[in-house]
Amino acid sequence: RILAIGNAFGYSSLALSLACNAPVDVLDAEQDGDSNRKGTRLTHEIARSEGLNVEVSVGYSPGDLPKVGRAHNQTYDLAFIDGLHTNRQLIQDFLGIRPFLAPSPVVICHDVGLFGLWPGILQGLRALKMAGIRASYRVFEGQAARNRLGTGFYYWDSEAEVDGTLETSLERAFEGFGPRLFLQNSSR
Repeated sequence: RILAIGNAFGYSSLALSLACNAPVDVLDAEQDGDSNRKGTRLTHEIARSEGLNVEVSVGYSPGDLPKVGRAHNQTYDLAFIDGLHTNRQLIQDFLGIRPFLAPSPVVICHDVGLFGLWPGILQGLRALKMAGIRASYRVFEGQAARNRLGTGFYYWDSEAEVDGTLETSLERAFEGFGPRLFLQNSSR
């Protein structure tokens, strides 16, 4: 099961449903005017016509997250955060979804590099460490293309003990990638 924050025109919501063959529950604030409302309608129409299990709810994260879950146990193995692109909102979204996540989830964060959201990612890792959870955040690149948007993902196993330092985890996560300057400045 997949939880998504942010829908726009539904590309990611529909792609996740197709790629994972899983139900997708989405929360979108529809704050970008009529185009967001059209995006929600379009997502519902495409999902219905293609037989995909995608449901978009209108509301604000994190307050409206409890109304998103449908008639299942309301735990998610995968989450996709692509809402308002600010550090504050990223951490609110991240902390807001945690109670709904399965014990060993993956949380994808979109546009982290594009909007300079590395401080929010770092704060998420610190929150997990304080909760006694050993977590990592990874970005990925192909051989022919760099990940300029900075999309990456958190992952952890809630049964694992915390080991190593947060800084070591971050150095590995950002090895060979743009946020090195952020890490150098944040460690001072």
